[in-house]
Amino acid sequence: MPDTAPCPSPRPARCRAGAAVSPRGARPAGAAGARRLPWPALLLLWALALQLAGAAGAADAAGVAAGVAAGTSGATTTRATTAALPPVTVRIEDTGLDDPPLRLRPGQQSVDAWPAVRMLSDPAHRWNLNEVRARAALLQEPTGPLRNLGPRPDTVWLHLPLVVDSNDPDWVLHIDYPALQEVEVFHLRDGQLLDWQLLGAQVPHARRPLGGRTPAMPLDLRTGHDEQLWLRVRTDTAMVLPITLMRPDHLLHLELQVQLVEGLLAGIALALVVYSLVQALALRSTLFLLYAVSVISSGLFSFNHFGLAGQYLWPQPGPLTLLASPALVLLAVASASGFVSQALEVRRHDPRLLRPMQLVGLIALAFSLMALAGLLPYRLVQLAASVLGPALMLLAVPAAWRTGRRGQVMGWYMLAGWGAYMVGVLGLAGLVRGLLPANELTQHLCQVGWLIEMVAWLRVLGLHVDAVRHQAEQAELGRRTMESLAHTDPLTGLPNRRGLQAAMAPALALATPGRALALYLIDLDGFKPVNDRWGHETGDELLCLVAQRLREQVRLSDVVARIGGDEFVIVAGGIGGDPEACVLGRKLLAAFERPFSVAGGQDCCVGLTIGYALAPHDGHEAGELLRRADAAMYAGKQAGRHCLRRGAMGSAAAREPAFGMEGRPAPSELPVPVPAATPLP
Repeated sequence: MPDTAPCPSPRPARCRAGAAVSPRGARPAGAAGARRLPWPALLLLWALALQLAGAAGAADAAGVAAGVAAGTSGATTTRATTAALPPVTVRIEDTGLDDPPLRLRPGQQSVDAWPAVRMLSDPAHRWNLNEVRARAALLQEPTGPLRNLGPRPDTVWLHLPLVVDSNDPDWVLHIDYPALQEVEVFHLRDGQLLDWQLLGAQVPHARRPLGGRTPAMPLDLRTGHDEQLWLRVRTDTAMVLPITLMRPDHLLHLELQVQLVEGLLAGIALALVVYSLVQALALRSTLFLLYAVSVISSGLFSFNHFGLAGQYLWPQPGPLTLLASPALVLLAVASASGFVSQALEVRRHDPRLLRPMQLVGLIALAFSLMALAGLLPYRLVQLAASVLGPALMLLAVPAAWRTGRRGQVMGWYMLAGWGAYMVGVLGLAGLVRGLLPANELTQHLCQVGWLIEMVAWLRVLGLHVDAVRHQAEQAELGRRTMESLAHTDPLTGLPNRRGLQAAMAPALALATPGRALALYLIDLDGFKPVNDRWGHETGDELLCLVAQRLREQVRLSDVVARIGGDEFVIVAGGIGGDPEACVLGRKLLAAFERPFSVAGGQDCCVGLTIGYALAPHDGHEAGELLRRADAAMYAGKQAGRHCLRRGAMGSAAAREPAFGMEGRPAPSELPVPVPAATPLP
């Protein structure tokens, strides 16, 4: 490892080699009286902070494999350190340390070691244990947030003296931060080196003492002895050091809880992915596909950050592990770009934002794919994630705000999801930048924010589906309305000639000799005098009353249509034969013996002349049946009206008088005896 470690940009001045961790700078004088920034500037600062925090989290999780990807420098340091160690049977000179020890009492299951920890910086990464112990007088109490030293380019040595009052010697040293790359632990008893272990994310799981996701080492601690632990920590990630001494069974219990919670979150993410993919296939919607990609990339990033990816997905650290997290961040940016533009209908409402949003998504996707292929260095990928994320937020937040202002709840849900994710990512940023203490809340806040964001975006998908369904229903309603207008008589509400043809097509297909289809063509007798005497309004009212009375005489499955001024058609299926058809025809004639009461209290009497034909007896097509029924009806008109006639096969089909050579009716068109039409008043 080189003598000096360059400070990665952008890091604060405290990251220079050998520099101590400094608190946050004081607020400049006169800041309270400064002018308030306009909201676009505040929005830009918020987006920058959000994405820089996400990039810091990506660097923290992705830096797990930096020691392996950086070549042999880290391995050289480890070998030099261990080579300088004396044999485990050699006594190391006592330095007379008087730091307050950590007391392990009977009945304790877990003890926080941080209050007893003292630290020493090794900026050149050269010291071994003997050299550090020679400088023991320089050990200092850690400053800054609890259990968090933040990002540091130097190597840090930690000293932990112990006093054991418990008779049970089995303890475990546990550091609950999986991203730490290299942690060397030296266990000294009475000045002798008893045990040494190399822990950290760069160690394959098969070679770890406990094989878990976090740095952990079993300890044999005896009463009546001077027990000391020295830790050498070197990492490119943040030095988050929640060091705990706990019982093995308690560690197992905690790890089972973590695995349960992480497994539950992974199950939720998997359910969201499966749901969105099924919906994408069912609805043929790319919006659900983009949501699935966003859930997968964010979920894998969280999985990697908590050490589960290294435990289950890629137990052997390698160069790809270094690039996985920033590449996943870029993939999430690319999918979020498409998701936001479609969900908020940017093309329709904010067309000026569409091209920039698409450009951000395409660049992020290209960088992500090239990073996963190993074509780009880590620093460039991290820089791309740091730039493209704020650019997307700067474009998307105004679009979501305007969507909400237009009265669409979708925009507020989008902002709510981003707000929760912002809180989580800023919490992660504060943790990895050494601004917040390391505890359960700060370590899992980002994960909770991501989950809330995914649920909020799921609601956005639901609102999108509702909007699409409403549009489809409106389109279907419009189509049905147009179809109804085209197939319906506007005066009576009955099917017109086109509607009659549409209804007869399936009915004719079911017609058989045993279950015939009867078509009745009806013409009103005496309607023109009513129209002439009382006017067209009374005539229209009488036509509506006629349509209503005709519907009352037939079954619900039968069709009543109006095909002309005073011409109606009835189509009745399931007729056993001509006798049954005549029964229905006589019923229709009898129904019109009663007068109609129109506006003004006037009674109008109209009769019917009916011609009918049977299918398949008299024809197989609608046009043929209509021609035969029309010919029979016309013959009835010529014979005196208010009668029922059948246009059977072989009779005249045209509208001509259907009489024989000597002026007598044809045998197939003999009138059915009915009462004469009632004269008009």
